Amino acid sequence: MANNLNGLKLPRFKVSNRAFREKYTLLSEKFKAKIKDEEKASGIERDLSEVEKALEEIAEREAAAEDTVENDKKKADNAKAAEMRNRALESLNTEHRKGSETKRRRK
Repeated sequence: MANNLNGLKLPRFKVSNRAFREKYTLLSEKFKAKIKDEEKASGIERDLSEVEKALEEIAEREAAAEDTVENDKKKADNAKAAEMRNRALESLNTEHRKGSETKRRRK
C-alpha cells in the first residue's frame, strides 16, 4: 500500500511501510473502540462515513481470515492427534502379538 501511495502523481505522498501500518493500526483501533461504545449505548445508530465503511469491511475480512486460520489449525491438530492415537494402537498391537508369540513358543 505504501508503494501505491508513493507512486501517485497527485496528491503527492511519501510514506514508509511502517508509517502506513502504524496509521492503519491506529485508525482501526479507534474505529473498533467507537463501534463498541456505540453498541453499548442504547438506541444509537448512525450512518458510517466512507472511511468507516472501509475500516468495517477490512475488520470483517480480518476476522474471517483469523477464523479460517483457527479452523485450519484445529483440523491439523485433530489430524495429528488421530495419527498419534493410531501409532500408539499399532505399537500396542505389535507388542501384544510379540508377547503372545513368545508365550506360544514357551508352551
